[in-house]
Amino acid sequence: MKYDAVVLDMLWFCHAKIWILPGTEDMTEVYHDYGYHVKASCVGILIGLPVCLLIGLVVQIISWIAP
Repeated sequence: MKYDAVVLDMLWFCHAKIWILPGTEDMTEVYHDYGYHVKASCVGILIGLPVCLLIGLVVQIISWIAP
């Protein structure tokens, strides 16, 4: 699990009242839904993986071309 999901989302964001956006004060149950943060983290990992693979491939190709 990512640092972002565990430390920032679950420990800090869920328990600090300063992060509640104006107009969403009635959504405190949603803020404390740990399952949402875990699912969103997994989706973020799946979205980021192909991007990271593509960037790694581009860097490898550039390293082959450049002396």
